[in-house]
Amino acid sequence: MIKRICIAIFAFAFLAGLYALIEPYLIEEKIYPISSPRIPVSFNGTRIVFITDIHHGPFFSRGRLKKLVDRVNGLEPDMLLFGGDYIHRNERYIMPCFEELSRLKAPLGMYGVLGNHDHRKNAQLTRDAMEMAGITLIDNAGVWVNRGESRIRVGGMSDVLTDWPDIDPAVDSVTADDFVTIVTHNPDVFAFVDEYKLSLVDLALCGHTHGWQINLPYRLTRRYKHLTSHSYNYKSGRYHIGENTNLIISRGIGTVFMPLRLRARPQIVIIYL
Repeated sequence: MIKRICIAIFAFAFLAGLYALIEPYLIEEKIYPISSPRIPVSFNGTRIVFITDIHHGPFFSRGRLKKLVDRVNGLEPDMLLFGGDYIHRNERYIMPCFEELSRLKAPLGMYGVLGNHDHRKNAQLTRDAMEMAGITLIDNAGVWVNRGESRIRVGGMSDVLTDWPDIDPAVDSVTADDFVTIVTHNPDVFAFVDEYKLSLVDLALCGHTHGWQINLPYRLTRRYKHLTSHSYNYKSGRYHIGENTNLIISRGIGTVFMPLRLRARPQIVIIYL
C-alpha cells in the first residue's frame, strides 16, 4: 500500500513538472470589459492591450517574442500599454527586444513603464530603446489620448522597488469627469497612494506577480510572499481598490528564476472600454 502511494506521488510530481515546462508556452487572452460614465462616447469599444513581464532572455527567445508581436498585432489593438520587465538577466537583450516590439501597431499609441529588472540591468538604455520603438515612457508622467474632440488620460508610476513612484504628474491635470488609466509595474505602490488621488483613477494596470508563477494551493503558500509583503495580497485578476479604481494584475508573459509555470498561465490582457 505504501509503495503504491509513493509511486502515485512520484507519478503526479513527474507529470506536474512536465506540465510546468509546457505551461509557459500556453499564453491566454484575458478579456476585461470596463464600464464608466467617465468614458467618452467616442471611446466606446476601444480595445486596449496590456503586455507586461516579457522577460526576453534565456527563457524567452527572440523567436517566441516575434510570435507574440504577430499575435498582438492580430488582435488589432487601438492602444498598447506595457508594464515593464522587458528583459531578463542581461542588458544585451534590451535592443533585440525593442526591435521586435517596434513592429507593433496601435493607432492611439503605445505607452509603457519600466520594471524592477529594467532598472537593475540598464534603465537608460531601456528608455532609449523604448523611444526608438515608438513607445512613450510614462514613468511618473501622463499624456492625453485624443479621439475626435474627446480625450482620456493615460499615466504611469515608476517601479516601487527600484525607483521613486509619484502619481501627481499622471493626475495633476485631470478632473472628476475624466477617465484615467494608470500603468505601473508593481501593485505594491497603491498601498502608498493618497486616497483622493486614487479616486481619480478608473483603471490601474500592473504586472510583477506572475500570478505567483508556481501557484500552489493557498495552504502550501500562505507563508510565501512574492518579493515584498504587499504583493502577497494580490495574485492576478481584477480587484477593486479605493472608491472607483479597477485594479487589473496580469500574470505577464515570461518567467523568472526558472522557465516554469504551474496554475499560472501567461496572459495577454485585453481591455474593452
